[in-house]
Amino acid sequence: MELSKVQHTALEVLQQLLANPYADFLADLHLEDPLTDRLVSLLGEADALVPVPALEVTLAALNLRAQPARGHKRIRSKDTPNSPLQSTFLGPNETERLGSSWSASPQLAKCLVMGFSSRANRPVLEHWVSFLSACLPFFAESIFQMLIPLVECLCSQVNVAFEDMKASFDGKASNEAVTPETRVVALLAGLEHCLAYAHESLLAGRSRNASVKSHEPQPGFLINMVSGVFNAEAPQTKTAGVNNRLSVLLSFKDAVRTCYEIWSWGRPTAGGSDPDSASAASLVFTSTRTRNKARRLLEHLIAAEPLECLENLVEVWCKALQEGKHERRESVTSLLHVLDGSKPKNTIPALFNAIYSRTNPHALDPLRKSSLTSDLSDTDLAAFLSAYSQSVDDDAMDEIWADCMTFLRDVLSNPFPHRQILPSLLEFTATLGEKVDNTNFGDQRMRRDLSDLFVRLLTATFTIKPVGFSSDYPAADKSGDRRPGARGPARGAARGEVLPVLAAIVPKLPQVLIDTERIQAAAYIISNSAIVPALKSKLFPDNVSFSMLDVLYQLSRLPHTQKFWKKDVAEAFHHPRFFASPLALVEGRWMLVVRQWALGDADRMTELVARLAAPSAAGMVFGVGAASARAEADRKTQLTLRRIALLVLASDADSFAGQAPGLAEKMEELLTATTTSSPSTAIRAEIYMLLRALILRLSSVHLAALWSVIHSELHAALSSLLPGHDPTALFHEPAILLQACKLLDTLVVLAPEEFQLQTWLFVTDSIDAMYGAPSRNRSSSTTQQPPPPPPVALVDQLSHELGNTIALTTPTRNRTFSFPPPVSSGSGSGSGSGSAPLLRQPLLARRPEGMAAAAAVARTPAPGAVSAASTASASASASSNARDDLVRSVLRPFFGQLSIAAFEHTYSMAAPDREACVAGLLSDLFDERTVVGGGGGGGGGGI
Repeated sequence: MELSKVQHTALEVLQQLLANPYADFLADLHLEDPLTDRLVSLLGEADALVPVPALEVTLAALNLRAQPARGHKRIRSKDTPNSPLQSTFLGPNETERLGSSWSASPQLAKCLVMGFSSRANRPVLEHWVSFLSACLPFFAESIFQMLIPLVECLCSQVNVAFEDMKASFDGKASNEAVTPETRVVALLAGLEHCLAYAHESLLAGRSRNASVKSHEPQPGFLINMVSGVFNAEAPQTKTAGVNNRLSVLLSFKDAVRTCYEIWSWGRPTAGGSDPDSASAASLVFTSTRTRNKARRLLEHLIAAEPLECLENLVEVWCKALQEGKHERRESVTSLLHVLDGSKPKNTIPALFNAIYSRTNPHALDPLRKSSLTSDLSDTDLAAFLSAYSQSVDDDAMDEIWADCMTFLRDVLSNPFPHRQILPSLLEFTATLGEKVDNTNFGDQRMRRDLSDLFVRLLTATFTIKPVGFSSDYPAADKSGDRRPGARGPARGAARGEVLPVLAAIVPKLPQVLIDTERIQAAAYIISNSAIVPALKSKLFPDNVSFSMLDVLYQLSRLPHTQKFWKKDVAEAFHHPRFFASPLALVEGRWMLVVRQWALGDADRMTELVARLAAPSAAGMVFGVGAASARAEADRKTQLTLRRIALLVLASDADSFAGQAPGLAEKMEELLTATTTSSPSTAIRAEIYMLLRALILRLSSVHLAALWSVIHSELHAALSSLLPGHDPTALFHEPAILLQACKLLDTLVVLAPEEFQLQTWLFVTDSIDAMYGAPSRNRSSSTTQQPPPPPPVALVDQLSHELGNTIALTTPTRNRTFSFPPPVSSGSGSGSGSGSAPLLRQPLLARRPEGMAAAAAVARTPAPGAVSAASTASASASASSNARDDLVRSVLRPFFGQLSIAAFEHTYSMAAPDREACVAGLLSDLFDERTVVGGGGGGGGGGI
């Protein structure tokens, strides 16, 4: 304690001596060096608090050493912060008088870094900030060498204090004597002083170089002849200036990111846990204080280097785009709107300059070029330009209109350097047209100019074909969000992709292009360049993607454009490999496209039904090539039936109610097919699929003509499985039996009114389903029980006769075979929660073992698919084995549970899950392996 008092007294005496106006001769002692070394040694000790008088004495010694001449009066700066140090501040103009004779040693920079990094000096942090601001002029030209480590230290300490501040609101106690927000504000002030002085020094050096160059005499003839001898020294000066600017810009980059993190923390949409009510007011106060300080620093940085700071924020936006952080992307655009120096009239031209710096830098003035310190490509900047323009207020169009039109015209005058960003510029132009349409800004001539530019951009996009767009490449986005337009264009634009951007701008064509002729011209260009090549490619349907179908769907919704796409959709719909399309693509996109295509012409169904030829046996029994001709007829009929079923599923309910009687008549005609007719019994499975589609899309009143066909076919198909009944050739194939069971499963789930009158023939939907079967009521008692009556329902008879009875003396949850409970429409699985209604689903579409066995059946060759070299006995043996596997692994558990499922579904008041029924039917329709001759490795999902 006594030693500390002595040291403080010594420091006060030394302070008075150095502050004496007659102490100029003490400058020759160079007291600043031992004092700085003493500060460094103190900071090197663990938990050593540097006394404030030591900083004051060191600063006084530095001021004394910095006097340009003895007797010169020291200049006190007006910008010096109010602090106990009362420091002096020499700006760049004052330090210029010192010349290059003296500048602070690197030891002083090391002292500053150690002082800010020391945990023990946090109570006197504001004194260190004042000490920093006063010491900056002493570095002179060496400030650029000290800048990066000093700024890194300050930014790291700001981040540490910021994390402590966030932790304090998460319930974590802190033992610090100084609150974290006070540390954050003080460190940001020091960071601002450091960056301001460095930037001022950079500008001062640039102005000195410019003035020297302007005062140089014009060289004569002899000087020009020998000037090349000394040109080797010129790059050194240029390199030094470039390095100094690079150091300042890298420091700006760290500061911008740090300030953004602070500003985005207190936003209401930011993530994180909500504080309790007691600390909510403190959180608002603290976040407002720190955010305002960070915002002011950002405004100063943007005012100094608008282009570089903007690129740093764009880099944050692109990283958030790659990571899928939507809120973080929105916070960047929101920040630009609240900063004074980043209004749209300033930001949009700066973005144009950033793009030009990467695409065509020679066409840009040197003072407007970017330093390229940010890891950004031209596509990243163009994607941000499109996103930022969407967030701009409509009333700001008059401020940016002239710059935008000039930029677009410049791009179209030489589009090749900008070939990668043309898709993003298309979206940007569409956004301009949409915003102009929402306001009264501009006249008809201006809107016509914009529409002409849009059409020219569209033409240039497909003429140059940017990298990443090719209709011959297999589609890469086979999975993803199935909602149309769910894949936002920002990610596709950042990769230079055309199709995601087209899907976003096609709905805006009526707003961008004023008249119908321009809309039709744009639709023609899009259809011929993006859709037709993909649909007519040899790789179809493997090259069709979600994005391409998004464009086609949005194009189909525009009026007066049907002639540009309906013919190509019809050709794709009738393509032999259409049903090899991936199931996810069908559910997410093709269903919407087919629906739009069907709405445009009411004769689609009539044309398809007319293609169904009645079975014929003439000349097909002993003729040459009878098997191959029959297989071809089966294949054509199967594909036509599947197209009809898909058209029914894709359309609205009761859209084809008028064709129901004609379809019923045609199906009765096709059901007369035999194994030797053309087509043969192989089409029976597709007829059952079509019946499922009609049941899903037609009301009960329109199904009257179908019930006789449904009842007779179900009874005949299921009865063929009873022991003692020789399986006829009509129902011998396993695929036909499986589709018949799926038809019954769909009827039980949907329970139409007309079918309910005949339900008892197939299933038992009463309490007898639980306890009425003979083998389900076995008792361990030795008392003789009368035999129960035989089951009446056909499914229960099959369950009993096939030997797959289930003991149900225990509760339902203890059954050996259990079907999944009804699912909740809100969660998609489980028993549901809250107010989400329960849904009942078909059993065969939900049982994993049923799916595996049915997939195995699907790989079994269909009738007619057997090659001519295969013998009849081998074909019959393979089909018989597949039938036995199907009955053992799928149908026996299905028959044992169907009546129980019908009973529980009825009394659980669960609604039918029509989407699950449609998904199951689509998986059957788009399984190309079950088509005659389609056993190749085509696409499509299984069951």
